Amino acid sequence: MLIINLWTYQVGNYTGGQYEIIKVILEMNIKLFKRDQLKQLLYVLRDFDQDENLEELTQTIKDDVHKIWNEIPKPEDMKDVPACEVFRLHFYKMSHFKQ
Repeated sequence: MLIINLWTYQVGNYTGGQYEIIKVILEMNIKLFKRDQLKQLLYVLRDFDQDENLEELTQTIKDDVHKIWNEIPKPEDMKDVPACEVFRLHFYKMSHFKQ
């Protein structure tokens, strides 16, 4: 399991959202690991405010991971394999505490 620590305000931001790192991880996964078991990615969403929409945040992350997956080079036998068949995404929100 890979844990990705992310501030909620960085979701959707290529640099702040650590998408370059995610891209490298997805590429290395193809080279190093077999596809027989789902890899787990846990996104920890920090400073989550109750006014934010968790569903929108998680959908944005899912869409971005799928976009990155579709853009990276893959071997012939994985060209048509969707990201959801290789990775399972989990989300955990950490509330913002106001003093």
